[in-house]
Amino acid sequence: MVTSMTSNSQSLIVRQPQAHERMAVLELAWQVVPPELRWGDRVQNRREGREGEGLFGAWRGNMLVGGVWGEVYAGRAAVARMPRLVAGEPHETQLTLLARLEDFFVQSQASFYQIQLEQSGPNAESWLTKAGLQRAGDLVFLACDRLNTSTPHDLSLRFETYNPDQRMRLAATIERTYVGTLDLPALDGLRSIQDVIDGYLETGRHHPDGWRFVIHNNKDVGCLLLTEHPPHRAWEIVYMGIVPECRGRGWGLQITRYAKQLVREAGGQRLLLAVDTANTPARTLYAQAGFDALHSRTIFLKSLDERR
Repeated sequence: MVTSMTSNSQSLIVRQPQAHERMAVLELAWQVVPPELRWGDRVQNRREGREGEGLFGAWRGNMLVGGVWGEVYAGRAAVARMPRLVAGEPHETQLTLLARLEDFFVQSQASFYQIQLEQSGPNAESWLTKAGLQRAGDLVFLACDRLNTSTPHDLSLRFETYNPDQRMRLAATIERTYVGTLDLPALDGLRSIQDVIDGYLETGRHHPDGWRFVIHNNKDVGCLLLTEHPPHRAWEIVYMGIVPECRGRGWGLQITRYAKQLVREAGGQRLLLAVDTANTPARTLYAQAGFDALHSRTIFLKSLDERR
């Protein structure tokens, strides 16, 4: 529990909500609560929330004046929403709420957390900087509903299905593809490669045959990691990378088209991905592959390792 005094007459108390308070805090923290966070009949939506979920409210006396939500995912990564306040509540309460959520992340062994903003202005950026977060970049989220493609693949490339016994091989390949990456380079080094793979595995519904090594001349030159997001018949390119010495050959487009083929054969109807807006080569190839922009987010990050 965190207690502080502000200019208001009553002290501020920040704590986890009790069962009967949970929905009120969620509604304040989220504005529109996602169905999967509402407690109901299903076990995963039980009243006390989901494993890894951090939910905290701020009260002055009996009045709820603020709320914040976050969650720790596999791979020691966490995500938080901007703390929300009722009208008239001092902005310092946001910092207090976020500090309490950050404590929860540290206790849960998260390596870092991120906050995504739909619109980033100087006020939001200044506030997040004061809280110790840094702007990592902007992501644009893309979708492709046109999965049919008649363009032949580069026959010099071969795709090999991953199996769990090849985890060290996959880790080595991913690490090589991270060299010189243009996708949120601020993330580099915040987690071990094993944590990164754990995070990929727990994104969506994992299908082992959706993970492929990309091979040229009997050498691993990249990888393609796909996951399913049921029940919408959507799939996502969780990660696609090519080693530095093999970039600039048009293989990224070939791999993306191969991903569309795999999704189509699996019965999927949409392919999703996210890319850094500063990654011009990747954005160009995705446009060529038929992807359209859905929305964008500004990403702010904070490493938690120094707090251990």
